[in-house]
Amino acid sequence: MSITAVGHACILALILANSVPEATPTARAQPQFCSPRFAASTVSLGHDRVNDVAVSGGRIVAATADGLGISTNHGVSFSNKTTAQGLGSNTILGVYASGCTVYAATASGLGISTNCGGWFSTRTTAHGLGSNRVNDVSAHGGIIFAATDGGLSIQTVAVGGGTFRNRTTSSGLGDNRVLGVVATSSAIYAATMNGLGISRDFGTTFTNRRTADGLGGAVVHDVAVSNGKIYAATSGGLGISVNDGISFSNRTTAHGLGSNMVYGVAVNGNTIRAATAGGLAVSTDGGATFRTHTAAMGLGSNLVYGVAVSAGYAYVATEHGLSISSASGGYVNRARGNGLGSNNVYGLFATGPLTLRTVYAATAGGLGISTDGGATFRNRTTAHGLGSNIVSSVLVDGSRVYAATAGGLGVSTDGGATFRNRTTIHGLPSNRVNQVFVNGGGLIIYAATAGGLGISTDGGTTFRRRTTADGLASNLVHAVVWNNGTLYAATAGGLGISTDGGATFATRTVCPSGACSVVTDVAMSGPFLYVATFGGLGISTDGGATFTLKTSASGLGSSRVHAIVYVPTTNRIHAATENGWSISDHGGHGMTFTNFTRVGQGLPSVGLNDIHVLGNRTYLATTRGLAICT
Repeated sequence: MSITAVGHACILALILANSVPEATPTARAQPQFCSPRFAASTVSLGHDRVNDVAVSGGRIVAATADGLGISTNHGVSFSNKTTAQGLGSNTILGVYASGCTVYAATASGLGISTNCGGWFSTRTTAHGLGSNRVNDVSAHGGIIFAATDGGLSIQTVAVGGGTFRNRTTSSGLGDNRVLGVVATSSAIYAATMNGLGISRDFGTTFTNRRTADGLGGAVVHDVAVSNGKIYAATSGGLGISVNDGISFSNRTTAHGLGSNMVYGVAVNGNTIRAATAGGLAVSTDGGATFRTHTAAMGLGSNLVYGVAVSAGYAYVATEHGLSISSASGGYVNRARGNGLGSNNVYGLFATGPLTLRTVYAATAGGLGISTDGGATFRNRTTAHGLGSNIVSSVLVDGSRVYAATAGGLGVSTDGGATFRNRTTIHGLPSNRVNQVFVNGGGLIIYAATAGGLGISTDGGTTFRRRTTADGLASNLVHAVVWNNGTLYAATAGGLGISTDGGATFATRTVCPSGACSVVTDVAMSGPFLYVATFGGLGISTDGGATFTLKTSASGLGSSRVHAIVYVPTTNRIHAATENGWSISDHGGHGMTFTNFTRVGQGLPSVGLNDIHVLGNRTYLATTRGLAICT
């Protein structure tokens, strides 16, 4: 179909042949987890390694190995702040945020922004910092505390003060290398390479707590204080003190931690979250026991450096992205990018068992091919033989990959490594190909184009044209499907139906005129014919003679439907609409829909172009990325 409303490449015969059954659904089962996939240019985290994270005033601030990412839309996208915005270094080691004031601990100074991260002024040793390498930062009562490689630097004057006084081992710290810091109204806590320093005289002197006091390891990476308890993330476990830091009890893998190497800790009420080298450990019983969350639940990596909690969501800094908890209990990972050529994804196809699944994504910037289930993509473009980088849909038949592009039909016989392009020179009605369907072991190819339907019976060597002269209502053909001897062509003027191999067509319309006469996709199940239009979803049981129309009043996210898929194992219709992913409670005339938007929880955009279902995975092509849902 057209680029603005792309038909889908989910072929019914392949859907019926799914080898991985879905679980028996409840009446209206909500998708549990969606993981987005992006081009490198839109999520815009500077680096996949996220060292720390803070959340304040609806802003997520992520400290990465190559910039400070700031998001105001729950992590759907980030703007990356670098030295160009005044930061001393692009290596951001820690972050603290309060309202529109953002503090960035960098490898070359402490960046301070008072305009929500728009611009930073940098503080260095020239302003009294113990070292230009700042590992962490915190603020309390208008005073800034900077954990540096050369001591704990404390701002001398609240709010307006521009200089720092530095505290070292001479003040009682266990080591001059300070890794973390937090302050309360009564104390300052400094996590160092050799113990936890505690000061009750505003940093004049410190008492150092070590393994002899119950800490699991000498290296303390982070510290948190909540409800009178002190939590110390150490190299040998999570230390918890209930007596003001006099002694600690240690929590380890024996209590459920993913690893004894604990890098960060956050406490919210009675829930403790510990960032470990083996996942995010979560305790809901005050630290008696922990359950570890891992990459299997959607974390970017099991190597977790930090965690923050806000408004019921957990924000997890990992080696491979920033992971945000979802209502279902899983996580949505935000990373620098997954290799798609563009975030505008028009069409999808997936093949193979779950553990060896290959995913194909037709985008506005090329054809993305993933051999790891959609985790990463390599992009195919005109450099690999495609007629255009605008790819509207994709179909896979054995070792052959068919890419419908704005510059012809690309055909690959080597799994998508290279393509040979078919154009009007070979008989296609137009070089703008919207969708493709293959039958007869690859010999018969149907190409839906902007100038009619192209039909090849010699594997794509030549095509013959079918247009309005042959009965099509419009030469703009959005999609084409063959089923049980009948050929269906979704056009801008109605649904063309041929029972003679495409020699002639009879046109059927869902309604006489208006938006519902524009057909974008078609699917069928038994006697039911489902037709996606710009005015709703038409359902017919008499071969298209009459239709029942389902619209937004029936629960569709929008009456403008771009693609539909019928899944026999669940007896459900999935509809890609302009305003969400709509799932029917059952097939047939009486169906109603539940619509899912889920932006911020895994769905990159409510604007859906395509849907593909294989086994227990649903692949959603959106205007801002690809989502993989379970």
